[in-house]
Amino acid sequence: LGGRMGDLIHMLYVVKNTLGKHELYVTDRMDLHSDGFIYDLDKTVEELKPILLYQDYVNSVQAYNDEPDCINLNMWRRKAYSASWTNLLSKMFNVPVSGEAWMMWPTFYKTFNKKLLHKSIYPARNGDWSKVNTEEFVDIGNSFPTLESLFVNIKMADFFIGEQSLPFAVACALDIPRIAVLNHVDKAAYIGEELIFKNLSYVL
Repeated sequence: LGGRMGDLIHMLYVVKNTLGKHELYVTDRMDLHSDGFIYDLDKTVEELKPILLYQDYVNSVQAYNDEPDCINLNMWRRKAYSASWTNLLSKMFNVPVSGEAWMMWPTFYKTFNKKLLHKSIYPARNGDWSKVNTEEFVDIGNSFPTLESLFVNIKMADFFIGEQSLPFAVACALDIPRIAVLNHVDKAAYIGEELIFKNLSYVL
């Protein structure tokens, strides 16, 4: 598992749909097709560990140190943008296509309804926000101090709208009702995804 954090969350779809409980190794090595993470590898693994160990298909999480007999899930990058995320991973790693959530997180008592909006800080991810009434949403920005707090807030949301980024990947993994705001590059990667995930719609 490597790449940006959103890519890693998507790759867990393969792990979820492969029988058994698995040992996960996280890497930021470029020679293994990883893009690296915002934080160093040790901090990334520390933040990921409680979230990943909550999943019933994960047995352990640790940094990668040339362990033998590993399946490199970063290899999807060889065919990036050739299909939707789910179809791409399904074909490359021979796992079934499913419309169900592939990550679980505790359900918290909701004291209010929350609609979340996320605008990526990366120019390449900027979509067209002209059709979105941003006053109806809580803009989560990039303000969450931990990955766990991001999961908590998205899990509590009644609806999520955002660009192709880590928060959107989390909303997909938790199967939160959502809309993707996509630029012309990301649009090509997601075409057909609405046939798989019942809650995914578009603003194009």
